Amino acid sequence: MEDVQILEYTFRETEDMGPVTTLLEGHVFHVTKQRFLPAIRKTGYLLPNEAGTRPSTFGLRSNSFFLRRGCVSLFDYRTIPDDPDYRRRCWPLQAAEPGGDGIAILFIDSALHDRLIPWTKWNDERAWSEVVVPYVEAGFQGPLPLTHIERVVLVTVLEDPNSLAAIVRGARTESQNNEGIG
Repeated sequence: MEDVQILEYTFRETEDMGPVTTLLEGHVFHVTKQRFLPAIRKTGYLLPNEAGTRPSTFGLRSNSFFLRRGCVSLFDYRTIPDDPDYRRRCWPLQAAEPGGDGIAILFIDSALHDRLIPWTKWNDERAWSEVVVPYVEAGFQGPLPLTHIERVVLVTVLEDPNSLAAIVRGARTESQNNEGIG
């Protein structure tokens, strides 16, 4: 990943992240927290989290379709679904919460696209008790070598203390801190 193009974006939580969402269209990518990058670089791979022992950016579900098959979960934005609601169900930038350490979006080289397992396999297998994001999620069986990462986009979101979201977060934190007092 040494020769990979790295782009960095910083937004206030009230700003439009359109410049990043535009970059996603037509691509396959993996999203992780920026703090996980050193460990990923050390192994040289994006690794499946079959045992659930590594932290997860989007929450770990034991009934995840791709997790159960030893796959790295990826966002597949090569086509636009007829119903855009599917993309909102698991939005890649949602993990870049304000005040956090940000996310890293790793773009997968098109040379691996023919090795991707599409979400439709979930339907073919009638694995309806397992979780998949239709029209959005794809899997890569086994470790995905970082030599197939063509670009990394780092996204950091700064809290806007005057935003309604920040005020609500502050009120929740204050409420939680005051529980049991009185």
